[in-house]
Amino acid sequence: MHEIFTMKTTFKTIGIIGGMGSLATAALFTKVLNLSGASSDAEYPRIFIDNNTTVPDRSEALLGRGESPVPALLNSAETLAHAGAQVLGMPCNTAHAFLPYIEASLRVPLVNMVSETVDAVALRYPSARVGILCTTGTRFSGIYDAALKAKALVPVNPNDGEQENVMRAIYGAEGIKAGNITKAREILLPVCEKLIASGADVIVLACTELSLAVTPEVVNVPLVDTSDILAAALIREARILI
Repeated sequence: MHEIFTMKTTFKTIGIIGGMGSLATAALFTKVLNLSGASSDAEYPRIFIDNNTTVPDRSEALLGRGESPVPALLNSAETLAHAGAQVLGMPCNTAHAFLPYIEASLRVPLVNMVSETVDAVALRYPSARVGILCTTGTRFSGIYDAALKAKALVPVNPNDGEQENVMRAIYGAEGIKAGNITKAREILLPVCEKLIASGADVIVLACTELSLAVTPEVVNVPLVDTSDILAAALIREARILI
């Protein structure tokens, strides 16, 4: 009788540098679980989350109006590594502008959500014009524009007035961080329509909270959700076949 061998999946311990914001952190946690393929409690990956809501605002820092988040990001990364995390994810696109200042000090590898997203866009939509919905800090940093252009993709950004509306939808009293998803969607949809009118073939939700308000059924072009991309990359990097 021949023995039948089956490969079993287990995972490295995942650490999430969270709190930027908390709803986006919770959404990433759920997405990672949903992608794990687990059929019982014991098959899900072990995940540590540092929901560090004291990280200084990333956009304010990039715009020269606030404290650097680098010490707090490093503290979260070290806390997670000390707890036993073996691969890290950070569900905040704006915080990725600070990666050059923290990468050398990381004891655990961190999945780069920006590069993972741009690689996915280039694969799915080569030579596309890519609309970018993001914070003003992310836009100012140029991390998406540079990465897209390096892949022969054309970035399409909102104008200044539309960018203010994006920030209002994220940070405002009627925005996502305040839990007002429906109103935030009303603010964001005209911005999406302007991006499409400007030639965007696809829109990247380059702030992890935006996917809570902007969903595929409400826009007329494909959406790329950076939170989805990060969740899939974390599962890929954490998966161990035994």
